[in-house]
Amino acid sequence: MPADAPQTAAAAIAGFFGDLLNAATLRSELYRRVAADPQAWRRGAVVVMLAAVASDSLGLYTDLDELLVRTFANWSLLLIMLLALARWLWGSAVGWLGSRILGESIDYGVLLRSAGYGYAPQCLHLLPALLYWLGLVQVTLPLVIGIRLAVLPWTLAALTVAARAAGASSAAKGFAIGLLLFVGANLFDVLLDGLLALLVAAPAAVPLGADGIG
Repeated sequence: MPADAPQTAAAAIAGFFGDLLNAATLRSELYRRVAADPQAWRRGAVVVMLAAVASDSLGLYTDLDELLVRTFANWSLLLIMLLALARWLWGSAVGWLGSRILGESIDYGVLLRSAGYGYAPQCLHLLPALLYWLGLVQVTLPLVIGIRLAVLPWTLAALTVAARAAGASSAAKGFAIGLLLFVGANLFDVLLDGLLALLVAAPAAVPLGADGIG
């Protein structure tokens, strides 16, 4: 291993979290740089997975989002991240289709990686968990609801900036595409929650002969 490998790794990590902060604070230059970098989808995927883990960390204390944890136990973290990637792909597809309807010629890959960074504000969901682990506050339902309500419009604003950087020709179309990205991702959540609820609520199959027949 080269002698400067630890410093290089530390610099890469610091750079990533610097980009995460810039994305969360809606720095348009960051989104334009991501849109222009074909390799940025990897970092975008990491942002998406980190945001999903942060969002679900609230459910561990409030029972609002624990369906995956309760149902799949030790596999829940991996499933949360994989489903977050599927949600990202789905939401970006909805936004891309909407952009076509609006007469825009945005590339799907560009929109995908820009939108990945648009989920950065959702990392704020980690704040109550961090405060709880540090023993500074008790995580209460009003606090969780307040954080969620603050993050929703913040995420919509970030996705709007992402759509604009991806090539939306006006602020109005950028907002429309950002809204479609936002709605598409949340629609995925609604469909997934419904499917999981049906799976969990479905009665177990009765084994042959368990009722004395056969």
